[in-house]
Amino acid sequence: MVETTVNVVVDNKVLSAHSVHTPLVGMPGGFSPEFVSCYNKSVFIPLASPAPTWNWALEFDGSCLEWRGTSVALFGVTPPAQYNQTVGIADPSTDTTNLTQPGSYRRYTYPVSSQGGQFFASGTVPDTRQIQIGLSNANGIVVDYALVTAGNFTNLDGQTILVDDSSPEIFWSGSWAVVDNYTLPIQCTIPSPQAFEESKTTLNSTDSVNFMANMQPHANSTHSSSAAGDSFTFQFAGTSILVSGVTPGPSSPSDWLLRMEFSLDGNITTRTLNPTSDPTKPHYVYFEPDPLPPGNHTLVGKIVNVAGSPLPAAQIDYITYMPSFFTITEKPVFPAPEVSGPATSPSSVPPSSDSQSHAKSHAGAIAGGVMGGCLLIGCCLGILWLVRRNKKRNAPNLDTEPFTSTVPTVYSQSDVPPLQQSKRRFSPPPAASSSVASNSNAALSEQQSNIAAEMRQLQNSPVEARLRELQAQMDAIEMRMQENAPPSYSGGG
Repeated sequence: MVETTVNVVVDNKVLSAHSVHTPLVGMPGGFSPEFVSCYNKSVFIPLASPAPTWNWALEFDGSCLEWRGTSVALFGVTPPAQYNQTVGIADPSTDTTNLTQPGSYRRYTYPVSSQGGQFFASGTVPDTRQIQIGLSNANGIVVDYALVTAGNFTNLDGQTILVDDSSPEIFWSGSWAVVDNYTLPIQCTIPSPQAFEESKTTLNSTDSVNFMANMQPHANSTHSSSAAGDSFTFQFAGTSILVSGVTPGPSSPSDWLLRMEFSLDGNITTRTLNPTSDPTKPHYVYFEPDPLPPGNHTLVGKIVNVAGSPLPAAQIDYITYMPSFFTITEKPVFPAPEVSGPATSPSSVPPSSDSQSHAKSHAGAIAGGVMGGCLLIGCCLGILWLVRRNKKRNAPNLDTEPFTSTVPTVYSQSDVPPLQQSKRRFSPPPAASSSVASNSNAALSEQQSNIAAEMRQLQNSPVEARLRELQAQMDAIEMRMQENAPPSYSGGG
């Protein structure tokens, strides 16, 4: 839930109509169409009589519109250096100021000459009251609009509320960037100092001064983006709305395109913005629909397409709307909108290739582990079966009387030459030879038992290499047991 200060924007035409005394209207004062960058397409250049010292007092409490507020700020263009840069201003927060006595106005020097933007901000009054402000000896000043901070009981009927891009009432989605502290050069024309001194009502070419003003966006910042899909949301209770900003790109002959969709209560309007002959400027209107029925509304602005070199950018500066409530106490407080769309919804974001490969590698590791475990168990069972079979086959030869089976005799090289493949008649071996064979077989049997015990520990060692090693040992033991078996006897003839 967002609660913010409410600022009422007062157009220059309304300001002049609610002057304490009416300044001369027309040239050199008046509503100047030569300014291409201004709020509501006009500015006011005041001229009071008698010249050259004069005062112009504004009273924010007219008979029809009641501007009771707590502070006021003035926006416009300060004059170039050849004009007077020190003026008198009656600040509404100063009780000693008398609007009818310009000599009592506080002396004030413009912060920068030829600068477009805010040039004065009053102090804050302790309570909501009538706001009065006066200017004296301000030849060449260009007044565009005023911003009044409303109090709890300021009458908002028929007023226009301005919401800056920095307000938390606007929700930004995507890669918007805040761009601040910059100016845009705009060609301006105002009456010459001589025209002011002579109080001329008509001007010729020698009575005008052309200069380049450095224009700032409102409050000296914008939200900027060139990314398709970026959007903003604004909820309000009112009967009209306008979205303003800085021109998306340079003037013609540049070639660029910015297409945006504006959804107002679900009704979509598509705007295609292209270069014009006007310079890049503040107060560029992005969206201004027809009047709305009183009530709550939701506006969503979305970038659809961006093309050109360099790329243009949606540069949103402020939103204005006419409220359907009468005081701040009646202003609805809206909850933060739900973020939607594939760019911001976690449920709709597809998995990346990295997460897919990780999932695949995890599945492969699990499957490989299962298969490896099965293979290990199978190998162990096979080896155990082989060892038991060998034990069963060799055990009778060790327990029965010798000489009952025919086993080839292997001789060592130190005993006799290799065996001749022919029938021979053997005599019984000496008793000592039988004892040696028995002891050797007992040792081999113990080795087999050790190998069987080691096989039970296979899960803690590399399987394949150890299986080959054990198989080789088993083969060697079997051969040695066959060597140690006593020869069998057969009858000769």
